Amino acid sequence: MHLNATRPLFTRGHFTNDATWDAPRRFKKAGYEINLLFFGLADPDVSQLRVTKRAAKGGHFVDRLTIEDNFRGNREMLNLNFRFIDHLTIVDTSEIQHITLATLSAGNIVSAVPVAALPEWFTHYMPDITALID
Repeated sequence: MHLNATRPLFTRGHFTNDATWDAPRRFKKAGYEINLLFFGLADPDVSQLRVTKRAAKGGHFVDRLTIEDNFRGNREMLNLNFRFIDHLTIVDTSEIQHITLATLSAGNIVSAVPVAALPEWFTHYMPDITALID
């Protein structure tokens, strides 16, 4: 099977533990480009509210424990694995107006808001990425 190394891999979902990063690692090893658009929230309550609204309209329900695991695990694992992602954009979606906080290419900062302007959820759960921002 021939894989085109320039073909980007777009995926969505939760990467809350080391095992969930196996698929992106396999694709990267096979020559695919990894692009990740990460949407972060201020706290799990915002996520819970969005799930409740979605479920009321017929969408799928997610229990509170899963929401909390995703909230913490996604950030912590991104902090550990961001270096192998070819293109990473981190967006704060806590408010109606979404804010792009940082863009990285091959583990290096391309653009970012100043560290003092980063939300606590970013600096607390992603200290290695925070440290790259001047």
